[in-house]
Amino acid sequence: MDRKQRKIQPYMMSALCVGFNVVLGSFITLSGIPFLFLDGLGTIFMAVNFGLGYGLVTAIGTHLVLAMYFGPMGLPFVLVSITTAIVAYLCSKRNFNYKTAIFMGIMIVFVGSFVSAPIRLIFYGGFKGSGRSLTDLVVVSLKASGYEMFFATYWGAFTDGLIDKIISCLLVLKISQLPKIHDKIMLWKYSGGEPDK
Repeated sequence: MDRKQRKIQPYMMSALCVGFNVVLGSFITLSGIPFLFLDGLGTIFMAVNFGLGYGLVTAIGTHLVLAMYFGPMGLPFVLVSITTAIVAYLCSKRNFNYKTAIFMGIMIVFVGSFVSAPIRLIFYGGFKGSGRSLTDLVVVSLKASGYEMFFATYWGAFTDGLIDKIISCLLVLKISQLPKIHDKIMLWKYSGGEPDK
């Protein structure tokens, strides 16, 4: 792989992953499948396999495209996607296997919910924002039980994302192990393309 190809390949993959995040995430969200979004799958894939910088490019690119189609109200959630890229990158620095993928999914939600909660509070009163969801019941129940709204919103966000992020990380592991994709990643890494691992 020559130097020009080495530089272009991850940006092409990032663009593909942005499209994947937008199309798959929008389809699943609009279909109403509970607790599943897969809108961060491409971001996790890029952060794990190509490094933090490309994960961040994918996260930001995804939200810019979403803002063009669905309006700017979702833009603040780019901070959650940036957090996803950072946590995925840090967790993947060790051996990336099934245990790591599950741990990564839990950590992405654990940390990401601290970022998501204030955004939900400011823009949506603590709820999900894109229509009512099952996790809004968590928020209402905790608030009715006397907990602070931030606490209730945090656990609403955590409940909302836990299954999705674990499944997303397991899918990234499986996709990364596919022979053609694995070979391309390895070729890029061993040809000197990996700057931040």
